[in-house]
Amino acid sequence: AVSVMREVLDSHPAEGEMRLFAANHLQGINCWDESRAILVKAEKRARRSAWLSGMARQVELEGNRNQAAEYYRELLTLDQTDLDAHLFIATHLEESAGITNALEYLGKAVAMSQDYPPLVELYVDWLSEAGQMALAKKILKKRQQDDPNHAWILRELARLEALSGENQAALVYAKKAVHIDPNDAVNHEIAGWVARRLGDSDSAKSSFRKAVCLDVDREFAMRELMLMAVTGQERSDLAGLLVGEFQRQVIDGGGLLVFQQEGRNNIDDDKLLQHLRQAHETRPDLWQAWSALINQLQEMDRPQQALDIARGMVQRFSNLPRAYMDLSVAYRLCNDEEGEIQALRQSLELSPKWPRPIQRLVDLAEERGDWQEYNRNINKALDLDPMYAPYWGYRSASQEHEGKIDQAISSLEKAVELDRNYEWAWNQLSRLYSLIEQPERILQPLRHNCERFPGEVAVHQRLARFCDEPAETAACL
Repeated sequence: AVSVMREVLDSHPAEGEMRLFAANHLQGINCWDESRAILVKAEKRARRSAWLSGMARQVELEGNRNQAAEYYRELLTLDQTDLDAHLFIATHLEESAGITNALEYLGKAVAMSQDYPPLVELYVDWLSEAGQMALAKKILKKRQQDDPNHAWILRELARLEALSGENQAALVYAKKAVHIDPNDAVNHEIAGWVARRLGDSDSAKSSFRKAVCLDVDREFAMRELMLMAVTGQERSDLAGLLVGEFQRQVIDGGGLLVFQQEGRNNIDDDKLLQHLRQAHETRPDLWQAWSALINQLQEMDRPQQALDIARGMVQRFSNLPRAYMDLSVAYRLCNDEEGEIQALRQSLELSPKWPRPIQRLVDLAEERGDWQEYNRNINKALDLDPMYAPYWGYRSASQEHEGKIDQAISSLEKAVELDRNYEWAWNQLSRLYSLIEQPERILQPLRHNCERFPGEVAVHQRLARFCDEPAETAACL
């Protein structure tokens, strides 16, 4: 595919939009040097806004988020409604200056855009995540006055009222959303959630059933129905309903995986297996039908049968990384490490940046004591995706094994900088600080996070856990 694309670029050197398309594709397969070269040539040949967007992605992939923010800011001078640009800048501000500054930016952006609806929705989402329910509801109620029959606004008001403890008010909004658009599964799902919060199980079940009958891939509704099915008869009836909808509806397959995962605890194993075999026979075009069946066979301790299905899955979906990942698990449960490694490598070849096969290969290398292979895999992973925090955690383990404690600490510091909720890395960092007799060093980044993200409960809880000062601990809690 890349070869054909290069031929097209050579035969159409003045085609700027084609160059942007090529650069975007090359960025996705980690050919960053080539994508940059193409973008440089495209600057005078493509729309300025599209080129700025491409360059912003480029420098972000290269690790220069400050420069990416500058490109996005210039892009917004040309198009104030570009949501990707606003989202990146807000996220960058949250990471560098704290949530308060990010929210202030979004508020100003909404005002400058004259309440551009998608941008208002983004702002409301951020406000609710930051716990600023009152302001989020105020904005939504203002929008509702201008557009009283907008289902999304009503759903959001129902959600925010419920999260604020105003369940009766939430129910009014949820019912109105259902009345306006009774064919939208999400409206029934929200109504079911609110009804359950009010303790009205019958209404909740009815709403969730309507949701899955409209869209059986509504995972939340399906999970809630599974949890609320108490008797054996209810579970049997529910399983029959869901299997019938899987056969009747045009689905994307996600619901089949949830059906298997939740069904393990709610449906007899043999009956669940029968349902999944039926789904597999009816919809062999969905990889999820194969994966769900494989998972259930493994749950029932039938590894050879699972392996047979997994082999058929890779024949049917030979270019699907998930198929080879499922095959690798099947080989593992059959105690075939060579087969597992081969399947993992095939999955990784199809999706070089997918963490799951990379991490399993690294774990296997550690189990064998093959630190050379361990380092080869993790170094390659970091070259492809240096912004993925767990890779730095893996590197720290190797560095500690080699006795390079200072380097291991630096890697862990990088990991928690990338992901402030990476608990394993925080625990390891605290242990290594204590090892070099500097246990107090853990407090500086923890306090810094509390200042940057004052609205996040987890950062305060984390500081309280590591802090020995009673007054500071009490303040955090």
